[in-house]
Amino acid sequence: MKLLFSISFSLIFFFSKAQSAELYYWKKDTLKAQLEQNDSLANIERHIYLQVELASYYVLQDWNQAEHYLRRALNFSRKYGDPQLEARILVNYGDKLATHNDYPASLRFYSEALRLSNQYGRSPKLSGWLELNIGNLFYKLHNYLKASELYYDALMHFEKDGLMDGKAVSFNNIGLCALKLDRPHTALSYFEKGQAERIQLGKPILIAHSNLYLAEAYNSLDMDHKADSLLQYCKNYFKDSDRYDFFRKTLIELAKLEKKKGHYAQALKILEEDHLMKSKALYGYFELEEYLLKGELKKLMGNYNGAEELLKTGISQARLHNQHTQSRELYQEL
Repeated sequence: MKLLFSISFSLIFFFSKAQSAELYYWKKDTLKAQLEQNDSLANIERHIYLQVELASYYVLQDWNQAEHYLRRALNFSRKYGDPQLEARILVNYGDKLATHNDYPASLRFYSEALRLSNQYGRSPKLSGWLELNIGNLFYKLHNYLKASELYYDALMHFEKDGLMDGKAVSFNNIGLCALKLDRPHTALSYFEKGQAERIQLGKPILIAHSNLYLAEAYNSLDMDHKADSLLQYCKNYFKDSDRYDFFRKTLIELAKLEKKKGHYAQALKILEEDHLMKSKALYGYFELEEYLLKGELKKLMGNYNGAEELLKTGISQARLHNQHTQSRELYQEL
């Protein structure tokens, strides 16, 4: 789940963020009413948009309903005769399939969207982000070499188009692949490049998140003091910013440092700090990683029953939230 923050910047927003924020809070009945009232001939883009929003509402609750609206949106976009519009709908379709954990199907839709985008005039707002999304799928499927190739292709497009936020995400994602391939020096180099881009962007939340990546690389290189210093900063920043997801991720990385020192009880104590903020979040982005780490710590302390219980709870949570592929490490540890 380490790519989650990067992924959030690589999703394709078909319409404005203001519209998305407004529609996100509408209930499905309201969305359906809007869809029924909208004249598809007079405003086909809004008609398509409402169908995609309904699909977003249903994607985890009722996949058949979600797919129904996605297929309708795709059919309307094809009738409209705009390949770039069709490509964007394919991206949305691929995104929902990925959320539903159907990665092979998602890959087909992303790839077709990329083909259309390139065939009918490459869009800087689409092609690079599409390559990132496709790379993310390969990352989730543990094909880190292929993922890094796609991230590099995206980087080249962002470099050409002068999109600094895209470049930062690409650098960081290549760094994550390098960590998975046991190349920490390479990872650190790319994380530093990503950090430099985000410093130029001047957004504190992005800079703080890049510090998490750097801390992971420092930990892998046994530069624990540097890792701890960055993580303490992140811990305070994310707590003050009420960003529970990344506060939790920071605690996980701090606990890993203590685990490496053999301080298993202290590592567990650190992980318990997130209970202070748990009421502020639903299923956490990094919850599976936390269950895995807690299970490992319990086992190292000789509490095998406690480890088994934690891992089983993590697997149950993964099933509940359709995170079957991501839970593979939990099964292996169990």
